[in-house]
Amino acid sequence: MSNKRLTSHLKGDASTSVPPGADQSWSSGNPGPYVGIVKGNVDPTKMGRLKVSIPALSKTESPNYNQLYTVEYLSPFYGAKSDKYNKAHSRTYDGTQHSYGFWAIPPDLESKVLVIFAEGKISQGYWIGCIQDPYTNHMIPGIASSENTIDKTTGLDTNNPNEMKNASVDKMTTYGTKNVPAGEINRASPNALAGNNYERIPKPIHPFADILKAQGLISDTIRGTTTSSARRETPSQVFGISTPGKKNTGTTKEKVGTKDTTLTDYVVRETGHTFVMDDGDINGNNQLTRLRTASGHQLLMHDTAGIVYIANGSGKSWIEMSTEGKIYIYAQDGFNLRADGNFDLHSGGDINFHAKNSIKFTAEAELVNNAKFIMNIGEEGVFTTSQNGSIMDYGSQGISSYTNAQQMHGAGGQIHLAGAQVHFNSVGASSSWGPTWLNPKAAGITENVGELDLDINNPNEMKMKNKESGNDVNLMVGQGGILEANTARTKTTVPNLVTHEPFTRAPSGVYETVSQWEDPVKWKQLSQTPGTLEFMAQQNRNSTIEYVKQLQFFTDQKKYLTDKGLLESKGVDINNPNEMKNLSKFNSLNLKKLSDTFTKNYNEIYKVKSVVENLKTTDIKQILTTKVVAGQITSVASKLTESIWRRSSADITNPNEMYNLPPSVRNVVGGHIMQVAKAFKASSVFQTASAVISKFKFW
Repeated sequence: MSNKRLTSHLKGDASTSVPPGADQSWSSGNPGPYVGIVKGNVDPTKMGRLKVSIPALSKTESPNYNQLYTVEYLSPFYGAKSDKYNKAHSRTYDGTQHSYGFWAIPPDLESKVLVIFAEGKISQGYWIGCIQDPYTNHMIPGIASSENTIDKTTGLDTNNPNEMKNASVDKMTTYGTKNVPAGEINRASPNALAGNNYERIPKPIHPFADILKAQGLISDTIRGTTTSSARRETPSQVFGISTPGKKNTGTTKEKVGTKDTTLTDYVVRETGHTFVMDDGDINGNNQLTRLRTASGHQLLMHDTAGIVYIANGSGKSWIEMSTEGKIYIYAQDGFNLRADGNFDLHSGGDINFHAKNSIKFTAEAELVNNAKFIMNIGEEGVFTTSQNGSIMDYGSQGISSYTNAQQMHGAGGQIHLAGAQVHFNSVGASSSWGPTWLNPKAAGITENVGELDLDINNPNEMKMKNKESGNDVNLMVGQGGILEANTARTKTTVPNLVTHEPFTRAPSGVYETVSQWEDPVKWKQLSQTPGTLEFMAQQNRNSTIEYVKQLQFFTDQKKYLTDKGLLESKGVDINNPNEMKNLSKFNSLNLKKLSDTFTKNYNEIYKVKSVVENLKTTDIKQILTTKVVAGQITSVASKLTESIWRRSSADITNPNEMYNLPPSVRNVVGGHIMQVAKAFKASSVFQTASAVISKFKFW
């Protein structure tokens, strides 16, 4: 567009040089709407205009360039400060126009759009919407995953050279799962939609699968793959938008535009950005809001799992807020925190620090250590110095020391010994004069060097035997380059060590392999055997930390109901009368009776004190409404009036209380406290107990 035309264009409307309101002509032409086919989407005015072919007007489906129509972009929302308020010759923000609104990327060439001509004028054409290609909306808006994707084991046409390019891909070997992000079906294939049975047709693997694999999220159906697709159900519960993605300049350019032009362009696109608001599937799963970029950066607010998750595209740093109230943070390269004011930390339990190298504390004023007991342990030495002052010790009940070697005291000045009596070798030295018993284990510090889950028949895995990991994460790169959790050895004293994804999130309560009501004899044996889930669960029940005991109680209650088949498998909202009308009548008295009966028998069976007393009916309803997500059961709501989250400190000098650090995320094997490596595995269902309360029988 020439400068003269551009100047003229800026004086008038977007499609005409005539100033607004000056054109009084009217057209008798049909304003439409018409179906237009996009032949050009490069607009020198950068106003989103398209060049479209309208067969109904041009009377041809193969038009020349001069038979195309220029149509404006009609935004669903746009506004601007009127130019009538502009200040002449002003170059300030206040003196010129401001704009705001919604802007969408023009659709790709050959896409169909709906076109209207305002007032019937060809000069005032607008594209007002995009027309979907049939059955081509699986990727919208969240790039959903599917097991029905093409690889060497699924949907491969061995007689088609183009399809045989995928012959080297095996999903289980390459990704460790069959459920991977999927593209769209190839509608150009013969009999692509025979019988209109879309769901049976395999789709190609979407390249976003490789991003999720690198992040360690390819097998994670919460933080990684998703079901958010326009094709999941009808009417759809998914709302969102996805961008086309950058053009893939590594592919071959194709001829584009009209038949009388020689234009070429890239038509293959890379992964785009997605914004999804999903109200969940028919079972109540995948209810979420997610903003995810093309490289994998994401902000996830997952209602079903009850988490908020933020991660970068590399997977090297992430943060998660769990439904139980935990916050997990992982940063592969490190943390850098600063406060110009106070930096305050408080824990209702323990604070554990572990550094592979050094821990250094520096204060420009005082450094104060205040505790019931202070224990200093140096494996090769303990040094204390004051370069510009003195060192003073005081003990109200005595000061003593002992060494197996020499003990020397010297001074550049005088040495004074004073006391009611001063004895020299009147009694033999005793090792009890010094804390010879004090070592890391005695102080409650135990090292976890990891447990490798090795296949003894696999030479590649056996290379890792008795070998510590070369990094600070508890995972290794397995076959096919897949990141595998809990496979590397990491020396640490921190329980439930956070890692690069995939990270095994230990449940707040421990789910036993064998429950007391299934096999009392075997359960008793396992509950007394360190290293078993039953042992951990029993330690939780006997914990001195109230919230640990109470969470274990809720876990046991939920597992019992699940094992007995007393929970509905479909999503039912017990607060929704329309959903509840098809179930047994909600009986609050029976629900209260259920809690009382469960608690009474629970205390008798496990020989523990009552952990939940006199719960309100509304509280019980919230406890029993549960769902199983990603291998662990989490509460739908936590509005309990009791102080469930109140903690009390464990006495680290008491071996019986050492298991409370906390046992819910540690395992005791051979005197070593280790993180839980595996969470309880179960199918993902949305459950409620209200429909079957009247049928409940305990043990």
